[in-house]
Amino acid sequence: HIDCLAFNHDGTVLASSGDGTIRLWNMETHECLADITEDNRVIESVAFSPDGKTIAAGSWAHKVSLWDLETRHRYAILPESTCVHSICYSPDGKYICSSSDSRHLRLWNVESRTYSTLEGHTDSVWSVAFSPNGQRIASGSDDGTLRVFDTSSGKCTTILNGHDPDCTVYGVAFSPCNDFVASASDDGFIQLRRYS
Repeated sequence: HIDCLAFNHDGTVLASSGDGTIRLWNMETHECLADITEDNRVIESVAFSPDGKTIAAGSWAHKVSLWDLETRHRYAILPESTCVHSICYSPDGKYICSSSDSRHLRLWNVESRTYSTLEGHTDSVWSVAFSPNGQRIASGSDDGTLRVFDTSSGKCTTILNGHDPDCTVYGVAFSPCNDFVASASDDGFIQLRRYS
């Protein structure tokens, strides 16, 4: 099975994974460019850096790994306390946000490899997304809520209910204009909320 997909910044390369291997695909020829092995543990999320030089992978091995795409060398490991479900880069590439079973988000400084903790959810967090301007992070959780965090303060500024509280919010996304945030849940609904 395949758990995750991500395009690079110009759409020429697609990354996929569902086992312990990241596969990179040439979108013009549809050929596999490379296999990157990640400890044979399930990878639930992959993300390209905005400059296209790095791919990050969040896995059941309790870590986020950073791979140099030119050398195929893993040059950094960002340790987590539990299985990682979702990762995303900030628009400027300076930060990575990760979510896991820990109920918290980690906002990693890519250069220093240090993190701040974003708290608010009461159960596992399955999805994270940066707003296009990089000022907010949205997250969806087993607690049935979508929460929005301010990236400067790390504080939860908004709790958006509406999904069945007994269901999980598996997907979140901001609109390109920053005005809307969408969420998807296993209650069978997609919700679109104005947020500005």
